[in-house]
Amino acid sequence: MKVCSKCGESKPEVAFYKHPWGKGGLCAECKVCWRARQNAYAEANRQEVRARNRLAWHRFSALKHARACGEAPIKFLEKPVRHQGASSRAWRKANPDKVCANMAAYRATKLQATPSWASRAYVDLFYLIAKEESVRVGEEVHVDHIVPLKHPRVCGLHNEFNLQLLRASENLSKGNRTWPDM
Repeated sequence: MKVCSKCGESKPEVAFYKHPWGKGGLCAECKVCWRARQNAYAEANRQEVRARNRLAWHRFSALKHARACGEAPIKFLEKPVRHQGASSRAWRKANPDKVCANMAAYRATKLQATPSWASRAYVDLFYLIAKEESVRVGEEVHVDHIVPLKHPRVCGLHNEFNLQLLRASENLSKGNRTWPDM
């Protein structure tokens, strides 16, 4: 038996959804209260719910296209969120010249690392999905290069096979220090 945090009733464990971070592996509120909260949210935020549905459609279309062409499917977010600190936002606000210089260097590197055979449509799709995912999640989502474009030991390519979606906090903490098979 477990007590619902919302209605305060004691209910059997099957009346609660599973949740990996919840106490005992279950949600704090029962299924009935959870559904009521979700329905109220959907009513209050119709535009966001529609954007989420559009994102699901884009994901389905991209996966369907990848399967039809025999290409690797696009990777999407699966990791938990860590919020970006206020100190880095303050630094960017205090040093706009350095931020601009860094972005200009990054754009130049990206131009040199783009092969002629890269699919521009897939790369653009990553950025579109990142924008919609940012709206859905409520925090910034970045398009990350799995193998970094600029590093003393390795240079990745700017193409659809080297891109993934990451939350901004994860991407900024990763930097160009880690990549698969280091």
